[in-house]
Amino acid sequence: MQVTAMHLNNWASGDSVIIDGMVFEICGVSSEVVSLFSPCDPSEHQIERSKLNGCRFFIDLPGIENRYRRLIKTMIQSCLLTTGEATNALFGLRVRGLHDQGSEAVAHAGGSAAAVRQALRCRHYVRISKR
Repeated sequence: MQVTAMHLNNWASGDSVIIDGMVFEICGVSSEVVSLFSPCDPSEHQIERSKLNGCRFFIDLPGIENRYRRLIKTMIQSCLLTTGEATNALFGLRVRGLHDQGSEAVAHAGGSAAAVRQALRCRHYVRISKR
């Protein structure tokens, strides 16, 4: 059984897991088992929590938007990006690594890593100036 996890966020309900090429939604998590549901298969499945150890975790685009709201807002203001460009820049940075260029606007900012670095610098400057 090959287990891969997609955007599994602190074992929260509503996240997804791929098992043997089939996507399951997490319904509930206990100390020993994880309850899974698939729209293709109406019966509820359970898998031992230990089987999810060591699998890779991915956050999809809506997950990135929810998790990095303030960083995306700062990237929009400091690098003059749209919401989609900022989200895709973070997604590309997490999935493809430091050399991801993303869209043309992100490439003008110096790439995904440079856009994030610029946004963090702006947030740091604002935090210091408020003191």
